Formats: sequence, structure tokens, C-alpha cells
Amino acid sequence: MQDKPLFTFSQARVQNYLTKQEYDLRRMVDIEMTEAFLDSIVSVCNEQHIYDWLFKTRLQGKAYPKSDAVWFHQWGSNGWVNNTHFLFIVTDQNGRAVAAADIKTADLDAAEIGYWSSIHHRGVMTNAIEIMVNAGLKAGFQCLYAKVRPDNDASEAVLQRLNFQESPTFTDHEFNAFEIKINA
Repeated sequence: MQDKPLFTFSQARVQNYLTKQEYDLRRMVDIEMTEAFLDSIVSVCNEQHIYDWLFKTRLQGKAYPKSDAVWFHQWGSNGWVNNTHFLFIVTDQNGRAVAAADIKTADLDAAEIGYWSSIHHRGVMTNAIEIMVNAGLKAGFQCLYAKVRPDNDASEAVLQRLNFQESPTFTDHEFNAFEIKINA
């Protein structure tokens, strides 16, 4: 845990490049844990494409529960408080979660990012990731990388639009990896 916060970031406007709709990119620690917010997390995490990739195995086919949304909010908030990991949430005009992105560690040399987005809000992720990546690089991260399943063309396209390069360093038997470096 570091004494001084890495980020000066608190919130930014994000435009959906397909619909031009405006959203907010916010730190999880700044979002109140209301029933409506938790319900929005549950709803998105139960969408088929997100559920299958992230939760189906762990939850053994059971629906993503509200208790996991509570844990997710607490985990994401604690990361900001403890300066250990950094969870960003994209919210709509009603404060509902439509997407999430995170920098998974405070390791400034190389940190993994991850993200997911509701199918009902396609077009928001590229701009949200760009803001998060720029905030991370400004905070001192030297390399940010993402691991993507080979059949996840949408996630790969986000990274390619943002000039991430294929990375043999972080690729493994299960994932392709892409990275962006401050000195690239």
C-alpha cells in the first residue's frame, strides 16, 4: 500500500461513439451502493456474453447474485482507498452501471487491465478505456496490458483502436495479450 494516491482522476464524461450518448466514467469509491446501482451490476453481469466469459464456471451455472455485486462494490472501493487496484465504472444518466474497467494492480512497471460492457451500450468501451489508460499513464504506469480470449473479437478491437500492440510477454496458452507503453 502506498501513502500517496496514484491518481488525481475522479470522473470524466464518456461519449458512446456509435450513438453519441453521454455517460460518466467514475471511480467505484465515489459511487453510492444503492439498490438500483447493485441491480444494474447484477443485470449486466447476467447478460449472456459477460456471464459466459466471466462467471459461468465460478458460479457453476447459477445466476450472478446481488451478494457478488455488493462484494464487487466493496472490492472496487477498497482498491481506491488502499491504492492497490483501480476500478472504474461507466454509468448512464440515471447512475446505473453499464460497463466496468479496472487496472488490476498498483505495479507501475506493468499492470493488467480488464473490462466488460453491457451489450445494450455497445460503443462506450473504447472511449472509456482510452480515458482510463491515459489516466493510468499520467499516474506513472509504464506499461498497461490486457489479456483477451482468442474468440473475443470485440475486446480485441477496442485495444486495436487504442493502439495497443500484440505482446508476447503477457500472452499464454489461454489468452492473447496486448500492451501499451508510456515510451512506445
